[in-house]
Amino acid sequence: MTTLPRPGPLDTQDGAGTELDLLWDQMADVVEATEAVANNAMPNTAAAAGALIAGAASKAAPDDADLLGLSDSAAGGVLKYLSWANIKAALRAVFATLSGVAGGQTLTGGTAASETLTLRSTAHATKGKILFGSSSAFDEAANDWGFGTTSPSAKVHVVDTAEQLRLGYDAATRLSMTVSSLGDVTYSATGGQYNFRGIQSTATLGPDLVTNGSFTSDLSGWTDSGASWTWVAGVADHAPGSASTLSQNVTVNSGSTYLIEITISGRTAGSVSLGLGAVTFIDYATVSAISANATIKRTVVSNASGP
Repeated sequence: MTTLPRPGPLDTQDGAGTELDLLWDQMADVVEATEAVANNAMPNTAAAAGALIAGAASKAAPDDADLLGLSDSAAGGVLKYLSWANIKAALRAVFATLSGVAGGQTLTGGTAASETLTLRSTAHATKGKILFGSSSAFDEAANDWGFGTTSPSAKVHVVDTAEQLRLGYDAATRLSMTVSSLGDVTYSATGGQYNFRGIQSTATLGPDLVTNGSFTSDLSGWTDSGASWTWVAGVADHAPGSASTLSQNVTVNSGSTYLIEITISGRTAGSVSLGLGAVTFIDYATVSAISANATIKRTVVSNASGP
């Protein structure tokens, strides 16, 4: 408490009949008493401040306008306040906001080179799943990914009623795969050709069964059913406007697999189909007609023996 100065007994502040020194003493007494009451009401120790906080009414959820006191280290420890809105804004720069942030937010795993961000389903030894949205998940226990399903049963499990897989060189050049409701599988490539290779990509082939397959100088060995095929500079050329079969007899064995290769060029209309006896070569799905300029290789298993 601050002690106020008092006038001395020999002061000359008053005149005859006026006791200003007495009035000054009385006023100082009132001010000092008021200060004493105020000091007693205010906490002047950490324990007293703690008791006041503990005895105050509680509030379950703070509002943005609520204020908290703090010692401002940048201003010499002066008492200042911080609003709950400002506290939340400061914490967003340090922690992820589980309730979401307007405009989105980014999680960063580290700050040095080659550091990582690790997501875990649980701290328990028995792991669970990490969900992505409402229909995709990573099963940490099985190390399986599910897209369109939260219960994957393979390393990559995709569930959808339309195209389930797309692999692309770029946005326009791609291969897609679709499984129908009946379990049929459709491959669709923008290039129109599929090359599937294993460890041994080329089988051991027997002798060529076709005579004059390269049309070196003529169409000898071949039979034209409609007189619309002619030899032109090393190719068999078909005249447009009519269907015709170019064929020759070869001897095959039932159950054996045969490879046929054909190069189609200069096509502007129509299509080409290949067959071995009564067996038709399939280009894709159930389609046998080939309507593109390309080199085509297809295999077929003979269902009978003989020429």
